[in-house]
Amino acid sequence: MPAGFKMDPPLAKAEPISKGSSVSGITRLRLPNQGEEADKIFYKQLKEVSQSPSLALMGNFNLADVYWKYNTVERKQSRRLLECVEDNFLTQLVSEAN
Repeated sequence: MPAGFKMDPPLAKAEPISKGSSVSGITRLRLPNQGEEADKIFYKQLKEVSQSPSLALMGNFNLADVYWKYNTVERKQSRRLLECVEDNFLTQLVSEAN
């Protein structure tokens, strides 16, 4: 990373979806060229907020090789996402856009 370059954390905190809601939501856009360090920060923070009993994680992870139906991947970077999902007892509810 260039000297003086500041990278904001990819995930700051889970916010209530609506006022007074017990469900928290996180929206995430992972850039296609995002590096391993940024992914590690995100997965660490996701582990912390996944303790919430009602959490909705939405977004584009730009990891097209993840096959949610079979929990398989082709790349190491995508494997880390699946491991994070499994380790934190998260569930994929929608496998493809309509």
